[in-house]
Amino acid sequence: MGNTMNALSEPITSKHTDQGVMAVDAEVDGEEKSRKSRETSEELTIRYASSSMQGWRVTMEDAHLLVPSPKISMPQEDIGHITLKNHALFAVFDGHGGDFTSLYACEHMLRVLTARKEMVEYARMENDERGDVPGVELLKSAMEGAFIDLDEELRQRFRQNIADVLSAELERRQAHNEGRTPDNTAIRQLEPIPILSYSPEESGVEVPLMLETSTNTVKLDRSGSTAVAVLLTPTHIICANAGDSRAILVKSGRALPLSFDHKPTNHVERSRILRAGGEVRTRRVDGDLAVSRGLGDFRFKDEAKLKADKQKVSAKPDLIVNPRDSAADEFIVLACDGIWDVMQNSDCAKAVQEILDEGETNVGLVCEEILDKCLYLESRDNMTACVVALPACKIMSEAEIKNKGKCGVKELRERRKESGLTPGQARKAKAVAQSAVGTLDSSLANSGASNRNGADANALSLQSFVTEHNAQAPLATE
Repeated sequence: MGNTMNALSEPITSKHTDQGVMAVDAEVDGEEKSRKSRETSEELTIRYASSSMQGWRVTMEDAHLLVPSPKISMPQEDIGHITLKNHALFAVFDGHGGDFTSLYACEHMLRVLTARKEMVEYARMENDERGDVPGVELLKSAMEGAFIDLDEELRQRFRQNIADVLSAELERRQAHNEGRTPDNTAIRQLEPIPILSYSPEESGVEVPLMLETSTNTVKLDRSGSTAVAVLLTPTHIICANAGDSRAILVKSGRALPLSFDHKPTNHVERSRILRAGGEVRTRRVDGDLAVSRGLGDFRFKDEAKLKADKQKVSAKPDLIVNPRDSAADEFIVLACDGIWDVMQNSDCAKAVQEILDEGETNVGLVCEEILDKCLYLESRDNMTACVVALPACKIMSEAEIKNKGKCGVKELRERRKESGLTPGQARKAKAVAQSAVGTLDSSLANSGASNRNGADANALSLQSFVTEHNAQAPLATE
């Protein structure tokens, strides 16, 4: 998220990708696991990955979190901690006004969540009890509370940052007036965080007279971030969302929303903003912020008489809970608005499945290809995509692909190496080449051709197509 006017002349297309695999225990996924184990003799796994690309933006402000089998500290027991096997936490944070909030949230979300008393109570439950209503309600309460707690931590850091800046500035001015060298302990090296101009009067911190009379505006952090988090349990998928990052579940080939965007123009959001004394101008909170919920952005959370969920911008997430269906749940996608700006939920689901249908088993590369595709579709923002492939995820084998007369992922990789294209460019080239062959086939059929020999002789190979296509219209935005 950010001001797209602040763009580079060329996109930065290098990617940061993290990935992992989590084995599913025998008692999880029940009959589906037993059936697949008999058919394939393979252990069921959950494969997950997330990839980020800076793209056209001047700075990278996204962050992502992938945590298999989180540990819950048990302060009153001798066991130290309980590992939540067959559980996982995935989250995407889309920062704006700097990366401080998104990076802080990414670093501390797990600690804040697992410290909640609800998580401790849940961890104490027997495995077969956790999927019942009381267990699910504990997790919902824990996730909602974690968002609020994390936001409060950020507020305290924000206030401390204000105090640090003011203290350092005061020491500089006193030293200047007294003709001495400033005290380095007072002007300590502040944590480097992105900052923009911000009036000290708006911070709620008492400002020394010397600074109040200054014509210079003290520079303070204004960063904020959206947050979408999915907690995967053996029985449920629980999504918490604040902002316009988004998550979907693909079930039996259909994309189901796990979250809905929080925009100032939404009726519920607009009503809260107006009640808090704000307004919606140019589809933004007070004509400024494009999302109505999220972490940070404390200039929109300054009404002392209002609770956190009543402020113009709220950190309170909406939660959606889906029971797990081991036979139908295929994969989950979490992504920032750099993806959703150019893809509908169904488009993203289809794009992921098409990559899987070519035999791609590396979920990290699936994420990277989604980024390439969105860059080709002219996304101008930072981009982060996280894919969680569940046990029922359909991935065609190389043999199945060959039987259907398709080009498998291994062959695609070799052709990419030969052509020097990114995965997204190679995929686009293949699609256009196939379209060209189809058009030629149709033309020959209409002219009474008795077989495909003419079409085969005249069909473009991927390499020749790439050479011609790049010469005519280079894909500069890939």
